[in-house]
Amino acid sequence: MSGRSLEVDFREKIFDPLGMSDSFFSVPPDKPSRLAAIFQRKEDGSLAQQPRQPAKPGEFFSGGGGLHSTASDYLRFVRALMAGG
Repeated sequence: MSGRSLEVDFREKIFDPLGMSDSFFSVPPDKPSRLAAIFQRKEDGSLAQQPRQPAKPGEFFSGGGGLHSTASDYLRFVRALMAGG
């Protein structure tokens, strides 16, 4: 309704005011190395780390999923909710 993307609204109304500097729909070029590693179980039961896929810029910003964040940023968000939003 604002005419802006959800990413812009989230940044302006949620992320910046709460100091959530590591929350994005599209992972910035300098941050993909911080994404969690993905592992796959091998036949012998051991785990093998999978190659990191290049981060793709977000094309559809959904309020129901698609954000990349850190535990610290998520804690900031949860604390804001606990304090009444």
